[in-house]
Amino acid sequence: MYAHCLFCNADLGRNEALEAFPVGRRLAYDAARGRLWVVCTRCARWNLTPLEERWEAIEQAERLFRGTRLRASTDNIGLVRLRDATAVVRVGRPVGPELALWRYGRVLARRRHLAIAKTVAKEVAVAGVEGFFYGPIAAVARLVVRLNEADPDYWTGEAAQPPGTARVPVCVSGHVLRLDVDLATVRVRLRPDGAVSVALPFGREVRTFADADALAALRPMLVTLNTAGAPPEQVSRALSRLTRAGAAASYLAALGARRSFAARRRSGRDVPDGQFPLADLPRLDRLALEMALHEEQERRALEGELAGLERAWRDAEEIAAIADNLVLPRGVQAAWEQLRRRVSS
Repeated sequence: MYAHCLFCNADLGRNEALEAFPVGRRLAYDAARGRLWVVCTRCARWNLTPLEERWEAIEQAERLFRGTRLRASTDNIGLVRLRDATAVVRVGRPVGPELALWRYGRVLARRRHLAIAKTVAKEVAVAGVEGFFYGPIAAVARLVVRLNEADPDYWTGEAAQPPGTARVPVCVSGHVLRLDVDLATVRVRLRPDGAVSVALPFGREVRTFADADALAALRPMLVTLNTAGAPPEQVSRALSRLTRAGAAASYLAALGARRSFAARRRSGRDVPDGQFPLADLPRLDRLALEMALHEEQERRALEGELAGLERAWRDAEEIAAIADNLVLPRGVQAAWEQLRRRVSS
């Protein structure tokens, strides 16, 4: 097992995802042909691995690829990123498209714990001040009453809170500006094709930002709206909404149609299809929208790499076909074919 690129001698790095083959931060495999490469992150060349190192690693890579629900693919190449940031490139017929099971459980739980800690610290500080003026008994009594607060939204700071403001990056005339935006004034439009646009107050006028600019503006706004986090059951319910939609774009289109219809009924005015006030979203929709937008951003980033990967794979496959046929004795050809069929199945 080698640890340096055969072409530029750069360190290939290590991964924690594949126990059978911990070398490399980017791996590529073809289960049907029995190929496993380590892609150099410096020169982008594909290093073919020794035959004896491949089979268990290919099986593990296939399981990890199918178990990772955020992926991008063409007719020949699929790409995923694993939890430890290892990239896995799959060569062959694409696996059916699935929605990302995003890492929001930990992210939202962390936000929730931080919000509760801030509220508890505030209550303890207030109790300390009351104890200074009214005595320790009054302070302890007030703290006990607060700690027995039945409404969980109180402890996350979300009970009866206004939408608030968020500092939003927007691109105007080639310059990135940061605006303090009142979230109650923001209008979002989700079109049937999954495209996203957002209308923001800009001085005395309202400007509309679309595509990447809209995603960049919506991220901090949704983080502000979801700053209280969510318990695991709410995260699961939000994820189930995305899963039923089948894809992020489908969910965005359905959410836009549903919320714009609700806004039209509530206001009695004509509302453009797919447009709705961001602050009017219920909690589950806010969580699901943040997940869906994050998935769209990651999917676009993955798809941007696929064209170059496919060209590199075609060149590497020509070399691999020659190399494997040179080093493989005739006596083990049948055993190798049996291994190929087992991994492919």
